[in-house]
Amino acid sequence: MPCNDSSSGLNIRLDLNERLVKFDFAKITCSREITGNTGYCEYCQGQPIEEILDHDFHAIIDALKMGDDEEKQFILHLEWDALRAGIAQYLGIEH
Repeated sequence: MPCNDSSSGLNIRLDLNERLVKFDFAKITCSREITGNTGYCEYCQGQPIEEILDHDFHAIIDALKMGDDEEKQFILHLEWDALRAGIAQYLGIEH
């Protein structure tokens, strides 16, 4: 990132069966917010959190039909990585 004022935020909502209801991810850098809006949240909705941990990044790119759009893939990677880290922390595991 070109700035030193970078931060991220992640909110995860689960149902009573620990299936993903929704997550919101935003990265703030250079005083500008970068939101996901990649379709990954919709892709994950209703899935058990353990299943989300096993998502293959390249398979997600194909499923969301991102083609060679490197900027979208970069944002997706930030979302994918943050969600997995949040779930792992919630479960008390390293992943």
